[in-house]
Amino acid sequence: MQQVEERVRREISSDPHVGQCKINVKCVEGNVLLTGIVSSFYLKQMAQVAAIRVIENTSPNGNGCPYLALTLQNRLDVEW
Repeated sequence: MQQVEERVRREISSDPHVGQCKINVKCVEGNVLLTGIVSSFYLKQMAQVAAIRVIENTSPNGNGCPYLALTLQNRLDVEW
């Protein structure tokens, strides 16, 4: 799961919309959890999209992911 976690971090940090946001990524037992604070709902959505790009390209038994499915929990807070 550490490889998936790192891949999600890299994807988010390289995204032009959310790359400068302070977003925490944690992977536990097949769950990818996004936490932190962003300044708009749009940025919250863009972080989710970036994470989904990784999740959709992670094969069930490869790339460091032994789980059959990964789920995403977007718990980013929006502060204006």
